[in-house]
Amino acid sequence: MNHNKRFIAFIKDHKRLVALILAIVLIVNIVAIAISSTDTGNNISRNGTDSMTAVSPAENITDPVQDITDPAQDITDPAGDITASQSASDQPEVSGDQYSVILNNSWDYIASAKISALLQEKNDAFYEAYANADYEKALEEISYVIDHFDAGSTAYSQRALVYSQLGKNPEAAEDLLAALELNPDDLSSLTLLAQTYIAESKYIEASDALSSSIRLIEDQNPPSEEEASLLPSLYYNRGICSLQTEDYEQAEKDFLKVTELPDTDGLAASASEILESIKDAADGSIHFVVDEDE
Repeated sequence: MNHNKRFIAFIKDHKRLVALILAIVLIVNIVAIAISSTDTGNNISRNGTDSMTAVSPAENITDPVQDITDPAQDITDPAGDITASQSASDQPEVSGDQYSVILNNSWDYIASAKISALLQEKNDAFYEAYANADYEKALEEISYVIDHFDAGSTAYSQRALVYSQLGKNPEAAEDLLAALELNPDDLSSLTLLAQTYIAESKYIEASDALSSSIRLIEDQNPPSEEEASLLPSLYYNRGICSLQTEDYEQAEKDFLKVTELPDTDGLAASASEILESIKDAADGSIHFVVDEDE
């Protein structure tokens, strides 16, 4: 009897502590029930008919791991149709334990692998079509990549190259500007943009693109041998653009620069002839007719 009185007195004096202990016990019981329920659900397998058979938890302890590794077998078939694969949200979700997270991540990984395979397939088809001069097919393949993937600057410059081959210079210029917006230091896009503008007789825009290309190379200290070899043609083409806009002073500077650089493209002789003509034209007696194919 005295023990009971002491116990009641203890409870009255330590109400908060007792409440905390009861709450912890309740939470532990709830978690135990939830885990038990999940394990039971995971350990039920179909016997091939509509009937369900309960399996002993001890016998099926590795089943969740086996279920997780099964979907990974699909990764070895990259040629599979991506539309046939199910997203993580479409898969049976195992809730209530750590396996649900792992399973969902596995399906995300499979989807990512199939997307990568499809991208590689489209890239290969583009290169094959371009190599075979099938530019319409190449345009179809690279356009699919740009429309369906997070395309970088290279994809836009590749499509611009196809547009150039098809004589669609405005479309090529638009793609090259998109490529340069993503990568302003893309030298190949800058030089191709200059060529595209020259083909459209947009000499001021072409001169700006050539100036950016020259600046990009000369800002390197030192530039690579391959990039340095481009300088004579860049200066030469900018000189041509300056002649077309009758900026003879700038043209003279550019052609003089060509004669001072290593004559990698055989342009020095032509630049010297044009320099002589510029001097003769100082009095306005000569009108330049420039062959843009030089």
